[in-house]
Amino acid sequence: MTGDPQGELLYSHIENDLRQKIISGEYGPGEKLPTEVELCRQYGVSRITVRRAIQNLADDDMLRRYRGKGTFVRPQAHDLDRNLQNGLGFSGLSSLGGHARRHIVEKRRMAATASLADKLGIPQGNEVQYVKRLGIVNGVPLTLDNVYVSTELLPHFIDDLKEGCSLYELFEVDYRLDLAYADLSFSASLATPEEAELLECFTGAPVLVFDKICYNTDGKVVHYSKTLLSGNRTSEHLVISREGRLITDDGESGLG
Repeated sequence: MTGDPQGELLYSHIENDLRQKIISGEYGPGEKLPTEVELCRQYGVSRITVRRAIQNLADDDMLRRYRGKGTFVRPQAHDLDRNLQNGLGFSGLSSLGGHARRHIVEKRRMAATASLADKLGIPQGNEVQYVKRLGIVNGVPLTLDNVYVSTELLPHFIDDLKEGCSLYELFEVDYRLDLAYADLSFSASLATPEEAELLECFTGAPVLVFDKICYNTDGKVVHYSKTLLSGNRTSEHLVISREGRLITDDGESGLG
């Protein structure tokens, strides 16, 4: 039994039209498409026809559909090449290419909670310096860093970390710290309203969360950070050895 030829033509026409609008940039990366009702009105077709066209584009990875949020053009993905240097954060945003910069959103001093004290290896209640900053590439916010440093270790950290400053350049060049290794873990989460506003995505959008505790050669914690990466705009690239260890650019194993 064959389908309706007219119906086949209609959904194909809509699919091709939307595809061309995406390719031409009329609908830009990350932009929300009109609703199904609006597209039905625009093309003068049924909702079933519109849904089939949209599903085909989603299957081709040109669109992303989110329940209760709508349909969006797939955002441009920035590949985060996680070799040893980048995994520790030493190379920062430079690995993303393009025009990258860092923007400080908030700075403050606070008392260490039980959880923070455990991560930083200090007594609960000791003063901690906190910096929140955005990583922006080509004008698009991709990362949100939450950095915590013990005041006892680095008393002037929040004053010394300027707008656009490299965190690890400050540690290694200005403070002359010998960084040794990092305990790194990652998980998936959903953006809170505050995080979504800063990352310019919708509340509940997928984010990758990296928790990192960085140590110096004396075994002391230099900092703890929680970094959020926009799941819609970034992809991870890992090279793993047969033994399950992360491979660096020079072929040696790291972080493991």
